[in-house]
Amino acid sequence: MLLTMRISALAPRLAAGSGPGRIALLDVPALAKGELGVNGLIVGAEQLAGADRPQLNRLSEAADKAGCPCLVLTEPTPQPFADDDPEPIERAEDRCMRLAQAAQWLSCSAFAFPVVAGDSAEQLDAAAANLKKISRRAERLDLNMCLMPHRGLTAHPDGLTALLKKIGGFRVGTLPDLADAVASGDPVAYLRRLVPYASAVFVPGLEELAESRRRGATAGVGGSAAAAPPKPAGVKAARVSKGSRAKKAAPGTAQDTIAPPAESAAGPLGAHSLDDLAAQAAAGTPIGAEGVAVPQDPAELVVFLAGVLETIGYEHPVALDHRGKGDPIAAMRATRDLLARLHTKPEADPLAAAISGEEDPLEDAAEEDA
Repeated sequence: MLLTMRISALAPRLAAGSGPGRIALLDVPALAKGELGVNGLIVGAEQLAGADRPQLNRLSEAADKAGCPCLVLTEPTPQPFADDDPEPIERAEDRCMRLAQAAQWLSCSAFAFPVVAGDSAEQLDAAAANLKKISRRAERLDLNMCLMPHRGLTAHPDGLTALLKKIGGFRVGTLPDLADAVASGDPVAYLRRLVPYASAVFVPGLEELAESRRRGATAGVGGSAAAAPPKPAGVKAARVSKGSRAKKAAPGTAQDTIAPPAESAAGPLGAHSLDDLAAQAAAGTPIGAEGVAVPQDPAELVVFLAGVLETIGYEHPVALDHRGKGDPIAAMRATRDLLARLHTKPEADPLAAAISGEEDPLEDAAEEDA
């Protein structure tokens, strides 16, 4: 996994004006590399308001010079691609076309945005039809178009993967967040569905994970699954193929295909399958003789979730993030150090797993689209 940083984590220090701790956007790559040792940046469109092509090129050059290139450009505003009114759809198309162009100027390999759509087959079809135009533009620019989870259709992994299937192509994917995974009530199942198609995964600070843990406690993490997000109506569960092939992405770039990577036969979840782990963890019961369940403590939860990512076979960017109070650098440094623990434990500690072979509808959709 490639360690990166989300620039929006530094939002308070990027505010206009001068004063202690204030930094300029062009100084962020060197700061991120020097203070956190990260190898890439997730850039937010909100940090680029009013920027023209020369300014974006300067940011890209500063990032490359620092050894911390721009990898993904994100749009925070949900885009209404399933709206009944054509005008909002046209504005969304224009916004995302501009986002894609800006991503190319920044030398990113992906751009991402959330989509507004209801939990119905009609909304699914409408969103997919309207997003195909953006997807084709992304392909021409050699970019991945990633959809970020949002309430409604894409709040549930099945809805999001169904939308990817409808859009089709090899350059559509996801940008999941560990906080959303924990809040879902079943973080293992959530990550298992979305991470194989991710161009990056957000890793929030301990404060945000603790809050997500409290919300998830009523949705299945050590509690009842009754509050888990409902699956969208008419959407079949997306499944991951054990034998699916993934194109190898260049170091420091986002995933180049939606085909999931093969998972390892040994890893941080040991001899347990992710099916067993998901079911037992959701029930709050220990896993095997090691007595491991989804941890309550946020620090242990970070290590656990990183282990899930490794078991799935994820090898692409994980982005340090911070949305709470306090010093963002200190908070992200703490998270970084916790992630490092996954690779410093003794060999007897990893727990291991492989996902059972199942049909992958996304791969089928890509073949149909070709």
